[in-house]
Amino acid sequence: SGLTYTYSPDGVIDDSDPTAPIFVGDASTVVTATITDPATGCSTTKEIDVTIVDFSELTGTANPPSILLGETSTLTVTGCGGDCSYAWFPPNGTVTPDDAAEVVATPDMAGTLIYEVEVTQNGCMQIVEIELLVEDPICDTENIYIPNAFSPNGDNMNDVVRIRSNFADQLTEVRFIIYNRWGQEVYKSDDIFESWDGTVEGDDLEPDVYGYYLRVLCPAGQELIQKGNITLLR
Repeated sequence: SGLTYTYSPDGVIDDSDPTAPIFVGDASTVVTATITDPATGCSTTKEIDVTIVDFSELTGTANPPSILLGETSTLTVTGCGGDCSYAWFPPNGTVTPDDAAEVVATPDMAGTLIYEVEVTQNGCMQIVEIELLVEDPICDTENIYIPNAFSPNGDNMNDVVRIRSNFADQLTEVRFIIYNRWGQEVYKSDDIFESWDGTVEGDDLEPDVYGYYLRVLCPAGQELIQKGNITLLR
């Protein structure tokens, strides 16, 4: 009771209530508080080190921002300088590691997922949200198909025919067979990344319509069987 309080430097303290001052500066500062007893003239000085944490540049990204279920995406937080700590809270699945600025997310469900990470520096905490789109690969002819024509004439345009898929590397089993019009096998492959160039044992086949049989197993274990025709043009 009866003590007086003064603060320096000027302009960084709101001392409307001098016993409960509010820091209003915009940069890290050492605030000096001087408390005086007017009755005796005795005074004491205290220094308070106030650190400003700037989270205004914090941002989070997913690379890639859209994946298929079963794939991974790298999540990265940038904008926290100095000694920062990170705590990740995945909506499902895992993030590895779970305490770094950059992690690998492995979701176990499809949808638009929001990953939260708590960024902490000098006791201050900010939450960053990162959106990741996870699509469930559908085992159908829209996502797995064979072109109906190709022209192996050496112009580097449609010179080969192969299986096309939006999630080729996730197909666990493949059987692709092409026949001529007499039912003779002219090509067979169990590798989705292999292609046919319109030859048999190095000899060019004549332009014609060829039949094919395709069987694949999709990521969730579904079986897809397709039969159709491919036109060879020269």
